[in-house]
Amino acid sequence: MARQVLADLPMPSHYATADEPTLRDREWLSREWGIAREKAEERGGVFVLDEAQKIPGWSETVKRLWDEDAASGCPLRVVLLGS
Repeated sequence: MARQVLADLPMPSHYATADEPTLRDREWLSREWGIAREKAEERGGVFVLDEAQKIPGWSETVKRLWDEDAASGCPLRVVLLGS
């Protein structure tokens, strides 16, 4: 459903899923967030992170990245999804 919503948005978006937890870690999360930031630079954008709970330490990383964006004025909106 999230992908369908993103397809209809009039702004850039990025979707990432941590469905394969052995391949996903905090560095992966930071890289995916960075991709979303780049897409959101000019017109704003949305980053959807699916299955966030499968990433060890995800909440601390999300908090740090969110705080960085708030301080810099990055126009990125974030949607966290989980089971």
